[in-house]
Amino acid sequence: MVGDSTSTQVLRDLEISLRTNHIEWVREFLSEENRGLDVLVDYLTFRLMMLRQVQNNHKNVILLTNIFLFGIKDKVACMQFVNIVVHSVDDMNFRVHLQYEFTQLGIDEFLEKLRHHESEELQIQISAYLDNVFDVAALMEDSETKTAALERVAELEDELALMAEKMSEMEAESLAKMVELEGELVELRKQKEDLENMNSKVQEEVSTLRREVSQKSEESRQRQSLLEKQIQELENLANSSSAQGVKSGKESTGGAPPPPPPPLPGMAPPPPTPCAPPPPPPPLMGSGPPAPPKLPIGMGGFHVPPAPGSLAAPPDSMTIKKKVNTKYKLPTLNWVALKPNQLCNLSSN
Repeated sequence: MVGDSTSTQVLRDLEISLRTNHIEWVREFLSEENRGLDVLVDYLTFRLMMLRQVQNNHKNVILLTNIFLFGIKDKVACMQFVNIVVHSVDDMNFRVHLQYEFTQLGIDEFLEKLRHHESEELQIQISAYLDNVFDVAALMEDSETKTAALERVAELEDELALMAEKMSEMEAESLAKMVELEGELVELRKQKEDLENMNSKVQEEVSTLRREVSQKSEESRQRQSLLEKQIQELENLANSSSAQGVKSGKESTGGAPPPPPPPLPGMAPPPPTPCAPPPPPPPLMGSGPPAPPKLPIGMGGFHVPPAPGSLAAPPDSMTIKKKVNTKYKLPTLNWVALKPNQLCNLSSN
C-alpha cells in the first residue's frame, strides 16, 4: 500500500506518466535529486524477493490463512458451554448470579467484538446468550411500572364500578321516565282521537247547519217573494175596493164605512183614523126629501162585522163538524190596513 493506492496501481500510473508526459517530466523523474529509476529498481527487487519466499514456503501461507478457522471452532464450543451452564439453571437468582460472574470476566466486551463475525454457528450461540440475559435494572423498572399500572387499574376499576352504578341508576330513571312519557303519549293520542272525533262531529254539524241555513234562507226568500206578491195583490185589491167604495158613497149617503182589515202579524197597528164631523142637523119639516132607505146586506156597500165574542150560539139543530188537520196548509191571507190618504173620499168622511 502506498497511501490510499496499491503498489500495482502506482506502477500502472507511473507507466502512463512516462509514456504520455513531456520529456522534461521524464528528466526530472530521472534526475539526481529524485532518483526515480533507483527507487523503482529497489522496489521491484524487493517484490521479487518476496515472491521467491512465498514460492519456497507455500504450505506455511496456507496454515496462516486457516489458523483463524481453527480458533472459531473453539469459540463456538466455549459459547455453547456458557449457554448450557447459565441457562440450564431453574433458579432465576442463581442464573442472574452466573451471568454477573461472566460479565465480571469480560464476556460482554468479547461478545461485542465477535458480534459482526462471519461464522453463522458463532452468531447463533451469541444470539442465544444475549436473548436469555436478565437485565435486573430493566426488570426492576418493569416491576415498578407494573405496580403503578396495577394501582391505576384498581383505580380505574373502582371508577368503572361507580360509573356502572350511576349508569344503572340513570337507566332505571330513564326507563321510568320513558314509561311515564309513553303513558302521557297514550293519553295525548286518546285526547287527539277524541278531539278529532269531536272536530269531525262539529264539522258535520256545521255542514248540516249550513245546509239548513241555506235551505231556510232559500225558503225565507221564497216566502218573502210570495208575501211581496200577496201584499201587491192586497194593495191592488185595496185600491180597487177603495175605488168602489168611493163610487158607491157618491151614489148613496147611508151605510157605514168598511172596517179596516186586520193588520199583518209583526206589523205596527195603523194610525187612528180622523174623527168624523158631527152629523148635520135634521132638516126642517117639508124642507127636503126624506133620507134614502138603508141598503140590505150584500147589496152594495160594506157592513160592520160584529165584535169578536158577540156572535150568537148556533141553534141546536146545527152540528159542529170535526176539525180536519190538513197536511199542507194554504198560505194565510194577511190584511193590510188602508193608508190615511185612501180614506179621504169615503162617504163616511
